[in-house]
Amino acid sequence: MVRKHRYLAGGAIAVLALAGCSSADSGEESAAGAAPEDCIEIADDAVVEQGVLNIGTNATLPPLSYVDADGEIRGQRWELGEELGARLCLDVAWTNAQATSLQPSMEAGRIDIVDIGYFVTEERIAEMRMIPTERMGISVSVAAGNPRGVESVEDLSGLTLGAAVSSFEEATLQTISDGLVEDGLDPIDIRSFDEYDMVFQALSAGQVDSVATTSPVAAYYADKGGFDAAIEGLELTDTALVVSNGPLADAVIEALDAMKADGSYDALIADYSLEPVDDFAVQYTGE
Repeated sequence: MVRKHRYLAGGAIAVLALAGCSSADSGEESAAGAAPEDCIEIADDAVVEQGVLNIGTNATLPPLSYVDADGEIRGQRWELGEELGARLCLDVAWTNAQATSLQPSMEAGRIDIVDIGYFVTEERIAEMRMIPTERMGISVSVAAGNPRGVESVEDLSGLTLGAAVSSFEEATLQTISDGLVEDGLDPIDIRSFDEYDMVFQALSAGQVDSVATTSPVAAYYADKGGFDAAIEGLELTDTALVVSNGPLADAVIEALDAMKADGSYDALIADYSLEPVDDFAVQYTGE
């Protein structure tokens, strides 16, 4: 299901950011803040809709991107997207959709930015204009108490693991499984799910032995109870925004550089226990 939400990043959100306040409706304090009075210049044709920054996300990844009790998108992806909109003086319209549908939506001219934290790979930068904004690793979550005794990747041999379909986590599991087989061990039985929250639902129902997801998401579910993060920090890798065109990418980098300079970038990264990147640049090898 695709749902669109529109927030006035150039107006009300910008005022909240300048004041350093949080939205009374969300009950969250924005880590970004400090949107400038002067707009970063961007050509009208650099965005799909004049005056609007259309951002796509997959809000099934708490605490990074999720839908709150009021049906609103929240989390680190939302905070970053709203701050970028404020610094570009653009309203922000959010599309919440399945992760695999977002890049086609961008190619079809419906969204300007994909903000789900794509892991950067050689294959992706050949097709996507990526701007790394943080680094994350992969964790393996298990049922509370770790009934299978998972402590290392070797312990995953012969187990059933869930992952989101076509994800970096799924590909990483396949690489690990291939290595186990080369060492004479049983492969991992990898089960794919359409959404990240479905993976944890399957683990809760006993349909899989463990799941692979990003470390912040694994930590979130461990804090909620019912799950443990058995293996943490595998494959620490850059994760990125995907931007539709070069001029927009230049403007986004200027906004990120300004956030780095005023401390709001580091504060946002720290709030969500992410690893920062040293600088911001486009990674793209396509035509």
